[in-house]
Amino acid sequence: MFDDVTKTITIKRGDGFDWTINFSTGDSALDMTNCKFWFTVRKTIVSNTVKSDSDALISKEFEGNSEGAYTLSLSGTDTDIPNGNYYYDIQYQNASGKNSSSTTYKFVVTPDVTRSR
Repeated sequence: MFDDVTKTITIKRGDGFDWTINFSTGDSALDMTNCKFWFTVRKTIVSNTVKSDSDALISKEFEGNSEGAYTLSLSGTDTDIPNGNYYYDIQYQNASGKNSSSTTYKFVVTPDVTRSR
């Protein structure tokens, strides 16, 4: 289902980032109306004892739509975190309340040279 969620994301610290995520089975887009999604970036992969994303470095919630695609937008403020290697995944909850997650992937923040003016 998470066809586009198969990559390491590498971004310069403080840069904005837009990523269109397509939800499909084969060649057909999935209607994701009434589904909820969470994109989460953390320093480490958490244990089963963590019950909240309040300590996540980046946490975005978004709603599904009937087109089967969503553009995840991260601002420069979102990515203004220390340089390093992190982890991300996307979890979704379908209309009946069942949760599923993508595989966990790397989220790499690299240093920038020029500072915003």
